[in-house]
Amino acid sequence: MDCVLIVDPEEASTAALRQYLAQLNQFQILTARSGEEAVALLHASPVSLVVTRLVLPGLDVLDLLARISRQRGIVVCIILDNVGASPSRGGEVLQWLPLDADDRTMAAAIFEGLGLVDEGTGLGGFRVSDILSIAERLRKSARIELNSPSGEKGFLYFREGHLIDALCGERHGDAAAERLASWEGVQLQVAPLPGHRGQCRIEKATLDRIGAGRFLPPETKSGDTQAALPATAGRGCLPHAGDERFAVLLKNMARELLAVKGWSAVAILAPGGRMLAVECPGSPATPLVGMGEVLAAISERAVQAAAHCHLQGCKGLTVQTERQAVMMRPFTNGGAPPYYLVGLLTFPGNLYFMQMQFERATAQLAARFGEGGAKG
Repeated sequence: MDCVLIVDPEEASTAALRQYLAQLNQFQILTARSGEEAVALLHASPVSLVVTRLVLPGLDVLDLLARISRQRGIVVCIILDNVGASPSRGGEVLQWLPLDADDRTMAAAIFEGLGLVDEGTGLGGFRVSDILSIAERLRKSARIELNSPSGEKGFLYFREGHLIDALCGERHGDAAAERLASWEGVQLQVAPLPGHRGQCRIEKATLDRIGAGRFLPPETKSGDTQAALPATAGRGCLPHAGDERFAVLLKNMARELLAVKGWSAVAILAPGGRMLAVECPGSPATPLVGMGEVLAAISERAVQAAAHCHLQGCKGLTVQTERQAVMMRPFTNGGAPPYYLVGLLTFPGNLYFMQMQFERATAQLAARFGEGGAKG
């Protein structure tokens, strides 16, 4: 019997769908609350089809698709999203449905997908155009390695959902992006965006030809370097900030940090890796912009390691290199996922003084937002 995996953090909606599908008695049903749980189940059980929300806690959909793409045989994936991407054609291994799709529509899509698995067919598997849409919708910052069925390899570079560069054999920039956009049936691997990939090398005309930029704000579709950066970076509040109080508090905090030698930027990081606000004294191109998901992943691993080693909780994290140091301090309490105050210090700078200032600042933030006042 085929196995269907449903990935949804909302238990109520998952239970209702599972109850409906179970009545059909046509396939086995597994459920997962996060991307990590889904990956564990994919390793443990042969799964034929995955139904997942676009936005997941922890490991995101692109990472999940990367694992699925490297599975032997066909695994159909149905992504649930209110905005959606390119309309799904019949016979595709990756399909889109609205979040509010009713049970009958969901069951019909699942049966169609399982038919592809049984027949061993599918129109090219995962398409690069699907990868572009997902990266944009997630505002992803990453390097995505692509491997075609013919053995070719290429790379796409995204910053905050913007395609900024591409490589494919001897091609680079626009030529590589156009070549890769035609690929189907790809295997992919997701890695952090390299720090040197800061300049945008993809022209707007190329983005339009390959169908990129459709899920980004209109004013940021241009392929020039400034447009590829968040429009408000370095001036306080990044796009989609949930509460203007973050920007106001961070601006006041930045004034207090002026006494710290070497400080470069300070930011507030939401659960899941979204930068709610950033302040920096100089160029808006601070390295913190675009690092949200990476820093969130590092902090999550630190919390897990502290618990595993019985260290009674992780109260903060400092990542130090020869040139710079990144400090992260949580400022929410209780069971809610933590928000983080993030600071960037450039050497030679006073790391000890910066840490002291951060301890005081996070205590103030916890007093303001620790009781559930931080939203967004």
